[in-house]
Formats: sequence, structure tokens, C-alpha cells
Amino acid sequence: MINRLHRPTRRHLSCALLALAITTTGLNHPAMAVNLTKTSDLVGCIAKIMNLSRPTTEPVIRTVSQIDMEKIAGGFASIRARGGAPVGLYLPPGIIVISKAARPDDLAHEIAHHYQFHHKRPTQGEAAEDEAEAVRREAVSTCM
Repeated sequence: MINRLHRPTRRHLSCALLALAITTTGLNHPAMAVNLTKTSDLVGCIAKIMNLSRPTTEPVIRTVSQIDMEKIAGGFASIRARGGAPVGLYLPPGIIVISKAARPDDLAHEIAHHYQFHHKRPTQGEAAEDEAEAVRREAVSTCM
């Protein structure tokens, strides 16, 4: 996620453009497809967990290879990682980039950031990460 309090650097912008380029080039690739029914259910379930209405803008979720995820991750300090490998990133106002190595709970964490952004909550910092992690943990038992 991009820190809205600070102006993005050229590196942030170039990495965001790389993320968009990588994700849009693979849109028709069958291995990149996300199950939209399950994803929509997860988005709705997370809204209930967070006691928020669904934003009018649904997140656009793009699945990328681990190699592409590492290229994208280079410019973002606040990327979700597991075992040192980047797995997810939220780009306001509604793009979620997730690696093929990500688990459904990693996606839940990024969807929580989407809700934070659209309901004017902080999307960065300790409080935002704590909330997204709490949502992720609850989503495992409630939504999956």
C-alpha cells in the first residue's frame, strides 16, 4: 500500500507502473484468473467482520508469478511478505496484487486494506496492520 501522507518517490511510481504493466498483460491468461465467486464472497464476509458496508468500488485483484511479485515489491517497504517472500500488495484506490504463492488469508489481509482506504481509515502504520491482521485471522475461521 502507498503511504498517503508522503509523496510517492519516482521509485514508488515506477514500481506501481510495473505492477500495472505486469498485471494487465496477463489478464487473459487462464492461470492468472481468480475465482470471482469465491473472491466476491470473501469481500462480503470481510465487510461483515469489519462492520462496514461494501465499498461501491470492488477491488481489482491481479495474480502474478512470484518473480513478478518480487519485481513489484522492490519499491514498496510495506508489502505483505511471508517467509521473506512478498505475497501481496494493496494499491489505492482498489488494486490488489497477489502472488500465486499467496494463501486465501493473505488476500483477506489485502481486502481489509481496501476497506480501510474506502472508509477513510489509515491504510498504513501499526494500527492499520494490526486491524488487517485481526481481520485476516477472523476470516480464516469465518469466511474460509
